[in-house]
Amino acid sequence: PPRKRREPLMTVVGTIHARTVRDLGPQEFSNVVWSFATLPRVAEMLFRRTASRVVETARGLDAQHLANITWAFAKISHRDDGLFYVLSREAMRGERNVNPLNLANLAWAFASAGWHGEMSTRRIGLRDPRFFEWIASTAIALLPSFTPQNCSNLVWAFATMRISGGELFPAMALQVQNWLTRDFDPQHLSNVLWSYAKLQICDVALFEAAAVQIVQRGVEYLSRATQNISNVIWAYGAVNVRPPALVAALEGHMGSRGGFYDKLTEIRPLTKSSRAQMAMTVLSLHRLGLDNCAWHL
Repeated sequence: PPRKRREPLMTVVGTIHARTVRDLGPQEFSNVVWSFATLPRVAEMLFRRTASRVVETARGLDAQHLANITWAFAKISHRDDGLFYVLSREAMRGERNVNPLNLANLAWAFASAGWHGEMSTRRIGLRDPRFFEWIASTAIALLPSFTPQNCSNLVWAFATMRISGGELFPAMALQVQNWLTRDFDPQHLSNVLWSYAKLQICDVALFEAAAVQIVQRGVEYLSRATQNISNVIWAYGAVNVRPPALVAALEGHMGSRGGFYDKLTEIRPLTKSSRAQMAMTVLSLHRLGLDNCAWHL
C-alpha cells in the first residue's frame, strides 16, 4: 500500500506506552527501533521511551542486535552519551561473536552520532578512544572477511573522529587493494581515499593501486557522482601523490563537456554544499599541478 496509508499505523506504534516497550524481547526491540530509524519521519518519542530499555537489557543483546540498536539511535541523531557509553562497553565485553558488519556499523554509529556537518562541533563523549581501539584491534583479525562497504564505513568513522587506529590503516590498505580489481565501487573507494588523506596517512602503494584502477575504468565512471571525484582529487592533493597517468586522465576529464563542472552546476543557484565542493576541488587541482583545470573551473 502507499506510504501515506501506513503513516497512521506507524504514528500509533511510535507513541506506544513505555510499559509495552518493556515487554518486548531483544530481537523484537531491535527490529522495532531499526525499522523506525529507516523511515523518513522520525518517531523521537519512541526512541526517548526506549533508551532506558536499552540500558536495562544491553547485557542480554547479541552482537547483531547491539549493533543494530546502536545504528538506529545514531541514525536519528539521538543525543544520549550515557546510552552510547553503555552500548560501547557491552560491545567490548568479549562475550559476543562480532563480524565485520557489526564492527563497521558500531564505528559508523559513534562517528555519525557526533557528526552534524563540517561547521558543527563534535561531542567529545562520542569520541571514545578506548572503544575505537577495541574496534581497530578486533577488525584487524577479521579483515579478510571485510567487504568494500565494511572497509569504507569503518575507515570513514575513524577519520571523522580523528582517530588514527594504530595498525588498522596499514592492514586495511592491503585489504582494499585486494578488492580493488574485482569489486571496484566508486563511492567506497573515494571514501577510503578521503579517510586516509584526512588522517594524513600516505600509503603510497594504496594510492597508486587505486590510481591504476581509476585510469583503467575511466574517470567518467568515478565521476558519476561529483562528490566521488571531489573526494579523490582532494585526497591525492592532500597526501601529495601524483600518479602521472591519473593526473593526465583528470586533466582530460575536468575540461571536457559534460564533465565535473557541468554535473556540479546542473542545479542553480548553487547550494552551499556545491560551492564548498567547487572550492575544495579547485584548491586540490592546484596542489596536483593542474593549474589550467583549476582556472577553468
